[in-house]
Order: sequence, then C-alpha cells, then structure tokens
Amino acid sequence: MKVGDLVTYEGGSAWYNPNSGSESMPVGVALKIYTHRQEYKEVKPLTRELVEVLWHNGKVVTHDTYEIEVINESR
Repeated sequence: MKVGDLVTYEGGSAWYNPNSGSESMPVGVALKIYTHRQEYKEVKPLTRELVEVLWHNGKVVTHDTYEIEVINESR
C-alpha cells in the first residue's frame, strides 16, 4: 500500500465503518501510511502500521492497514 492508492474498507467490527448506512462499496484514497509505536506498562511495546484514508463521504479516518484493501494502485 502506498500514498494515492484507491482503497476499500475490509474491517469487521472496527469503530468506524465507512459503509454503514450505504449500499455501495466504500472507496477512499490513502493519504498517509506510517508506523505507530504503542507502549504499555505491563506488556512489550507494540508497533502498528496505520493508514489515513480520505473516504468518499469526505471524512479522513485512520485505520490499521489490515482493515484496508488496495483496489487500484497509484502510479
């Protein structure tokens, strides 16, 4: 996945589903991909790969990359 790719939402029970209330497939553009390190007192640090997506409804939402599928790669 890279910036500019056309993506769709594949997440199941995530806090934000761009398809809710819509019969069409949610489509968006990847704006930023980055790694985020979370640290907790009781466990080892956790690294997550995140993507900011501009959705068809105009909202920009951050998702884990495993929730997003590339449907058309940018050049």
